[in-house]
Amino acid sequence: MARPATERVTTALTGIRAGLASPRGAAAERLASIRGIAIYADWTTDDREWSEIDRQWTAGEPAGVAR
Repeated sequence: MARPATERVTTALTGIRAGLASPRGAAAERLASIRGIAIYADWTTDDREWSEIDRQWTAGEPAGVAR
């Protein structure tokens, strides 16, 4: 069951950034291998959500970052 109030790009990116900012234990070792994020059901992602991803995640990334 979808939960639109919580299953949002902004909520997901906030959680991802928080997790990356405070690694503990084995998570700290795995951070070096993280190269990006994936959006499940990208066919439902609208322009507003893509703009939010660009703002919060891909800003400053080198050219050629695919979405």
